[in-house]
Amino acid sequence: MSGEAVQAIRVQGLRAGYGSRPVVHDVDLHVEAGEFVAILGSSGCGKTTLLRTIAGFQRAFAGRIALFGRDVADTPPEKRGVAMVFQSYALWPHMTVLGNIGYGLKLKGLGREAIRRRVAEVLALLNLSGLEDRKVTRSLGRPAPEGCARSRPRRPSRCQTSTPGSVCSSGARSRPCSASSGLRRST
Repeated sequence: MSGEAVQAIRVQGLRAGYGSRPVVHDVDLHVEAGEFVAILGSSGCGKTTLLRTIAGFQRAFAGRIALFGRDVADTPPEKRGVAMVFQSYALWPHMTVLGNIGYGLKLKGLGREAIRRRVAEVLALLNLSGLEDRKVTRSLGRPAPEGCARSRPRRPSRCQTSTPGSVCSSGARSRPCSASSGLRRST
């Protein structure tokens, strides 16, 4: 790649699906580092399947997935450096906002103060400071901001989300969306 920039995400001829039923057919996708990309389509067209396959949560039938020039076809999700926010947000209702957002850092062995500091940085970017000690069921009435924020303290090289705005009211959508540029700059 003499002088050519390595793409953050490069998908070529990707086919993926469930069982023997393909959902994603020969997709090519090239995303430059720092680029913000939206994948649009009707319900059931394969948007989430594509993201799950890039993140490694689903195996491809065929094709190639490279992250920053490295083929990751046989790389497990936890070694890809990709954070994915699922439609359900997978938040634990018995934990606080701090506990949910900082969970990945706890698994990585970071100390309590380092976790609190990183979570506070992310919450400040989302204009959610002061919610650290609330249970997620009480924090905002909607799990979207915590679900999106949960991926950020680990500082992944890529972050993907599957239709986070679709579960928010139009008023609630503006806050996480307006903060997304701050989150992008912070990585």
